[in-house]
Parts: sequence; C-alpha cells; structure tokens
Amino acid sequence: MYLQSVKKEEKLVNTIMFTYILGIAISGWSFVMIFLNGGIRECIFPVSGVCAILTKVFEKKLGSAAKYIYACIPPVIGAITCAVCNTNDSASYVCITHYYFVATLLLVPYYDLKLIRVSTIVTIVVNAGTMIVFPTGFLKLHNLIGWIFTGFIYLVLFAVCTFISHHTNVLFGVIEQKAMETKSYENQIEVMKESEYKVHALRHDMKHHLQGIYVMTQNEESQKVLRYLERMQKSLVNPGEYVTTGNQKMDAILNYILAKAEQMNINVEHKVKVSKKIPIEAYELNIILGNLLENAIEAADESLEKYLYLHIVENKGMLIIHIKNSYSGKILTFGERFLSTKSGTKHGYGIMNVKKIVESHKGIMNVTYDEDEFQVEVTLYL
Repeated sequence: MYLQSVKKEEKLVNTIMFTYILGIAISGWSFVMIFLNGGIRECIFPVSGVCAILTKVFEKKLGSAAKYIYACIPPVIGAITCAVCNTNDSASYVCITHYYFVATLLLVPYYDLKLIRVSTIVTIVVNAGTMIVFPTGFLKLHNLIGWIFTGFIYLVLFAVCTFISHHTNVLFGVIEQKAMETKSYENQIEVMKESEYKVHALRHDMKHHLQGIYVMTQNEESQKVLRYLERMQKSLVNPGEYVTTGNQKMDAILNYILAKAEQMNINVEHKVKVSKKIPIEAYELNIILGNLLENAIEAADESLEKYLYLHIVENKGMLIIHIKNSYSGKILTFGERFLSTKSGTKHGYGIMNVKKIVESHKGIMNVTYDEDEFQVEVTLYL
C-alpha cells in the first residue's frame, strides 16, 4: 500500500530543492565574483543552477527520477567546483561542504531511504575520486585530516537523516493503516444497518407474504411460489455485503476493499471460510489484507483484464490467504521490494510490512508472477 500522505509532498519538496540549488548557485557565484575577485573559472558553479532549471522544466516527464537529479546536482557540481575554482591564488567557494550538508538535510522530507543512500554514496564517491585526481583545490579548503573529519560528520548526518526518514515512514504507515481500519469499520456499520433494515422490512410484511404464499399453495401454483420466494430472498440481499463470515474484523476489511474493487469495475471472485474468532489481532489482519488487496486492485485497475481472485480459508490451525490479480506485466524489483512503473512509485512497498507480520507468526509468504498475473500466498500458523 502506498504512503499516500508522503507522496503528495514530493512535488513541494522538489520545488524546495530547486529553489535551494538555484538560489545558492546565483548568490554563491555573485558573492565570489563581487567580493573575492572571481574570474572565468568561477562560472562553473552556476552550472548547478542551470541543471536545476532543466530538471524543473522536464520534472513531469522525469517523474520520481527528478528528485534523484536534484539530490545529485550539489555533490557533482560541487566536486567540479572544488577541483577547478579553489587554487593557490583564489579562496572562492570555501563553504562548499556546508552546501552538501544542507542539501542532504533537505532530502529528509522525501522520506525515501533509497534516495538518501544514493545521495550519500554519490557525494562521497564523486568528491573522494575528484580529490584524488585533483587534490590541490580540495586541500585549499581543508587539509587531509579536515576532510576526514568532515567525512565522518557527513556520515553521522546520513545516519540521522536515515533514522528520521525510516521512523517517519513507519509513523505514516501506522496512520494510514488506522485510517483504513476506521473506514472499513464505518463501511461495515453501514452494511449492517442496511441488512438490518431489509430484515425489519421483510418481518413487517411477513404476514402478507405468508398469506400470498398460502393462497398460491392452495391453488397448487408451485412455480409462482418459487418465484415469490426467490423475490423475497433477493430483497434480503445487501449489495454491499460481499462477505459474511461472522468474523467482524475480517468482514469489515474485506467488504470495504471488495466494494472499492467493484467501484473500479474489477471482476472479483472470492471464497472466504473462517471461524468467528481468529487468534490474530485486528491491526495485523488489516495490515496483511489491506496492503495485499490494495496493491492487487491497483495493479488490476492498470491492466486490461481487470480481475481479482481471493481465497481465504482456516484449516487445521492455519490461516491461508491466496490472492491473484491481473497486472500490466511490467514489474521492477529492488532487493526484496517490488516497484511499479506507475509514476515510479513502489507498488509493493506494503509487502515488506506484510512479511514482517508473517515472520512474527512463523508463517510463510510466497510471491509469484508471470507475464500477466501476480500472485501472493500467505500461510499463518494460528
């Protein structure tokens, strides 16, 4: 399941990064030219501003790659600036390391651990490599011990940024999970109200129904009786009640998500057979079913066939959940995570959260896929 609350802020943080890079490029270059008698070589630093402008112009086409470009502009252009602009007769860009530190801090609001790692690796590798090839400019700023200490402080900054991003991701995940849980229970309350209303309506007219059936029976009109009973049965059907296992926490989340799938015109086939009391917390059940089914219906919605199959069964102390869905046939992987091609976002981010819960129950989770079908099977030992 996507961390939607975070992703809405990505465009805003892109704008902040753009403003910061462009602002520093203009102000830093102007300061050097005016107060430090800069020359033509100092014109390299404003290239960072040009790169930021080009990234901003093509930001929509670049998608999530834009934030990686913004993150890499300061260390790459900064390293070139250190090598070229800092010479024996020019102090020029003495605050370049401060520029790196602030740029890294500004990545935190993306709450993307991979982005912070990539930025840190690029900063260290590019600057260390450039320093080895062109040591004069770097040693003009700091001696070797000074650069080692700066590198140590930068690694501490990286650890702090990673810590903040990770725990914020966890917090947002909990908030969104609780929001889904609340919506599912609200939906279940509405479903129960509708079912109760239908039962009361049928009970209110029961004596009239029985009288009509009695007359038809007396006249030996069996086909009419069957059609009449069929209509009575249909009047009790609640279109929002897809699952009625008697397990309230299971029914709530499934009815909510299956209703959402129907609204998206996804063909749903489901079979659920569980007891009224399952020894698993509602919070954990919501994470498992919420994440897997949200991912499934989102992927199915992007596909041509648009179908979802759900099978949940409780058997011999095990809860087995089998989900398969159509998808566009385009999957990228990063480690154990599944990435979607839609706006570059992480389609299977929630699978990692599911896996943690499965492992805590000493269960098994298998993910398989082919050209047009994605499947997840979870086995929990209760």
